[in-house]
Amino acid sequence: MVAVVRAPLAESSWMIAVRTLYKYASAVLDGHLASRPSQVAPGDWPSPRVPEVLDDPVQLALTRHLVGWLASGGPGGVCAIGGGGAVALTSRLVGLTVPGYRRAAPDETVSAAPPGTVPQLGEVDAAVDATGLTTEQVAGQLAQSLGLLSDRVTDDLSHRLEELGSPVVVVVNAADLAADPGELHYRLLEPIAARAPSIGVRLLLAYHGAPPRYVRSAVAASLAPPAPPAPPAAPAAPAAPSGRPGGTAQFGHRLERLERSVGEVESAERDARVRRDHVAPRILGTPPPQVAAAAALAVRLRVLRDTGSGATGPAPRGTPPGELDACEEAAARALARARRLHTECTALLTRRNRARGRLDAYRSEAAAHGLIEELGDPYEAARRLLYSGGCDLPLAELRVEEYHRAVRREIDGGRT
Repeated sequence: MVAVVRAPLAESSWMIAVRTLYKYASAVLDGHLASRPSQVAPGDWPSPRVPEVLDDPVQLALTRHLVGWLASGGPGGVCAIGGGGAVALTSRLVGLTVPGYRRAAPDETVSAAPPGTVPQLGEVDAAVDATGLTTEQVAGQLAQSLGLLSDRVTDDLSHRLEELGSPVVVVVNAADLAADPGELHYRLLEPIAARAPSIGVRLLLAYHGAPPRYVRSAVAASLAPPAPPAPPAAPAAPAAPSGRPGGTAQFGHRLERLERSVGEVESAERDARVRRDHVAPRILGTPPPQVAAAAALAVRLRVLRDTGSGATGPAPRGTPPGELDACEEAAARALARARRLHTECTALLTRRNRARGRLDAYRSEAAAHGLIEELGDPYEAARRLLYSGGCDLPLAELRVEEYHRAVRREIDGGRT
């Protein structure tokens, strides 16, 4: 919305984001708009319940850090949660961002909620419950909520999101209950996830069951159902001395190492995206930017710090927590993946530059024998490929070799 001062300073004007207006004046806007621009269509999400979904300490910590992540001003990223109360947790989170639902909720849902678990109004830009929906229907609902019109919305939504500018918060709940969860991921969610850190999109995915293997790199936490009551236990063994394996000091040292690892992942993913963004427009066949694990790893680390245990409950005394093990493994895989992407993109750029250098060397050889004009066509065929966007590198290398053979043929023929 553009606001203009008509008098006395008629030249003054400024822009106000509609999202900002709605955040601070929703009660006024609701009464004057025929169709309120709600991020969530009526009936899609249940009214927020009292915060019984936050009884579990892991869910409480996860909610708190997801609220902080969605509201953060940092780069975009991807988080996926699943199992246990993940869908109910996400439903509550989204519902409380919609003014109409929030006003209809019991007072204690907000007033009695633990600190840091209530998101700001208007925080979520688009949300959909994918239960029973096709990929096209999920994409269409997200696009409609974001005001994006396209004939091919399923295939170009990730690029259209970039037009909105950051930050953009998108939530897909019950993703594993869609009509075709695999197609939903590979056609719609994965392209958004791959570009999310670069274009400032925060993508939150929730699953009834454990998140599928193909989104493991973006998992923030897997919330297992509560364990049945344990039988009376024998007297506990003495705690391991501080600093020995299995003791609290060892757990703390591992958390510190994990924090450093998460920082390395964030830096490596950023470098890999920058390198890939430089190479992709120049060379065909650049690997996809599947490096978006840093945001989820940071959330998992904070949950671990808050709870001091794994997502499935406290670990037995003297053994490492399962969630800490999983986080360390995920960080190692993410770091290796980011470094591999950077290396592969660098190798493509090096190959192209080496081919350019060879072409220049062969041209210099041709010039020394007065063959520039005579061999102009094969030279131009190679040069166009190497110096245009979207270079077909194998074909360009072939054209360079053909030019080299033509130069040698002419030179060797002139000597006979």
